[in-house]
Amino acid sequence: MFCPNCGKQIPDQSVFCPSCGTRVQAAAPQQPGAPQAPTPQQPGAPQPPAPTGMQPAPYQQPVPYVAQPALPMKWYKFVIWVQLFLSALVSVGSALLLLTGAQYGHDSDLAYSMIGGLRVVDIIFALAQIGIAVFAIYVRQQLAGFKKGAPELYLRFIIIANVISISYNLIVVCLAVSTLTRFLPGANFFDALGMLLESSSTQASLFQLVVSVIAVIVMYFLNRTYFNKRAHLFVNA
Repeated sequence: MFCPNCGKQIPDQSVFCPSCGTRVQAAAPQQPGAPQAPTPQQPGAPQPPAPTGMQPAPYQQPVPYVAQPALPMKWYKFVIWVQLFLSALVSVGSALLLLTGAQYGHDSDLAYSMIGGLRVVDIIFALAQIGIAVFAIYVRQQLAGFKKGAPELYLRFIIIANVISISYNLIVVCLAVSTLTRFLPGANFFDALGMLLESSSTQASLFQLVVSVIAVIVMYFLNRTYFNKRAHLFVNA
């Protein structure tokens, strides 16, 4: 191919003459299958439809937040301001009675002389009652601070405090039965236990013990249900 301006021979695919710079042909046409440059979208022009299978998600109305009703906390306040303080005071009072023998009145020396091991048992359980008093104050502080695991700690307190009290009563009964077997020739443990149960005072004490056990079980499960509903409140470290 020759340049129409200067007449020099140039390559056939040239657009401009390399000698004079004259444009010898229009821009080369786009080859079939070659990628085309994207055409800028004019403002306000209609948008092309989205490809099949890629439709935009429909608009969803946001769900409004509904505030949960506040749970009543009267029992919680009673526990931290009355029950646990009162439990600590009762435990300290019980410890003083056990250490001094005042629960037997003026017959403490007679009771200790007749029932072997009673004095040692009283001292051990007096120390246990002091521990319960300290535990009650600790549990109270955990609950008041909405500490994590505080409700479970309170449930443990209910069980431990009452198990100690019930255990003391059972041990004293066993010591009393053992003492009777020494004073009754030929009597065994069950004979002495039967004689002891015939006493009206023993029957009343046994009835109170059964009622106490039932009350502890009911109280435990009621408190578990109550605090399980409020477990989300006790999250502080």
